[in-house]
Amino acid sequence: MKDRIIGPRDIIARFEKALELNPRDAHAHSHLGDILTLVGRLDEAIAHCRTALEINPDDFEAHGHLAMALARAGRRDEAIPHLEKAVAADPDSPTVQLTRMYLEPR
Repeated sequence: MKDRIIGPRDIIARFEKALELNPRDAHAHSHLGDILTLVGRLDEAIAHCRTALEINPDDFEAHGHLAMALARAGRRDEAIPHLEKAVAADPDSPTVQLTRMYLEPR
């Protein structure tokens, strides 16, 4: 059997299934938010990232994912504090670097 390349829909479905099994899985909420950001479903992405942070307020990845979703939604002022928390934990994170690009003045 050949390896099948999965796309965003498959990944979203897998995270949604994980959340059906464990709605308090902060990791699943955060990463679902990240994928939803990538496909432009920003309101849903922001909601999942916020849920991840309600479950685990110290999750630097969730802060980074939320910062990216907010930045893509044009909500710069809301994104900055979350980006700062992500930077403090992992300044070299790809999410941090990409979010910085979105937040740079144009």
